[in-house]
Amino acid sequence: MRAAIRCTLFLLVVGCGGGDPSGPPSPPTLGSSEATGWIYFMKSSRMLPASFTIWRIRPDGSGLEQIPTPFESSIGGNFDVSSSGRWLAVNESSDILVIPVGNPDGWVDITFDKSTLGDPRWHPNETSVLATYLPQISGPITARLTARDRSWQMELMERPISSTFLIREWFAGGDSLWYRSTPEGGAMVFRLSDSSSHPLSAVIDNRNIVAVSRTGRRALSWDTNEELYPDIHWWIHDLPSGAVVLDTILPFSPFEAIWSPDERFIAFGPSTVVEGIPEAEFVIMLFDTNTRTFSGLVPTDAQFGIGSVRWIK
Repeated sequence: MRAAIRCTLFLLVVGCGGGDPSGPPSPPTLGSSEATGWIYFMKSSRMLPASFTIWRIRPDGSGLEQIPTPFESSIGGNFDVSSSGRWLAVNESSDILVIPVGNPDGWVDITFDKSTLGDPRWHPNETSVLATYLPQISGPITARLTARDRSWQMELMERPISSTFLIREWFAGGDSLWYRSTPEGGAMVFRLSDSSSHPLSAVIDNRNIVAVSRTGRRALSWDTNEELYPDIHWWIHDLPSGAVVLDTILPFSPFEAIWSPDERFIAFGPSTVVEGIPEAEFVIMLFDTNTRTFSGLVPTDAQFGIGSVRWIK
């Protein structure tokens, strides 16, 4: 059973120059007219009883709306949206529910065993959902791919119960995905066609990677630095070459970071590691990797935090 996500998000003060924390502050504007698609996110209550709702918004700040679900107040709530936006997969009190968008009463419980863990992930072809499962009594954590109509289930991999094992994203084409695993040193790639696993990169510190684009070309990593504290070091990498294409210092870490489908923007929650900084004006922001500028997207709500940020075309 999963508790609602709680987070504290804080005021953004950022230097415009790459790697220069002393540059002038850049007040956030609302959204970006150059970003496209839909950004989905979960709002989770900061107070008991736990509750969650699913919302979407255009990256230019327009079209904010709630997506109806059959259970809008529960323990749980991590979710994913299929690439076409037709289907939700919701972790509802450790069960995985498939919900047709626009028809919440048509939901199907595709869980074969109780105690699912973490965010479900739609396969790019929208016919199946990947989720991790805790053992009933003892045994490993397993990652299982389940048909949208519950007609079949296939185990892809397993990891020790003592490990951190988080499924992150499928890559375009659907033959591979990336995940995080503590026994294996951070970001890893699993290939469906031969059931093999390997590190995401041979030249980048895989422990610090938090977001990878769906083509596998771009990765975002961050780390704290005692000399820079309380500021945070951000890097954007070109994965095929291993080159660093952006190196900058910011005063927060990228909570729930996700790349836009065109690999230009990153949506994230501006979470900080420093206590005593006022709460942020926005709980979701956009970072334009071309112009190195930020824009606010979803304003702060004192009663809710955010989670499960997703971006589709």
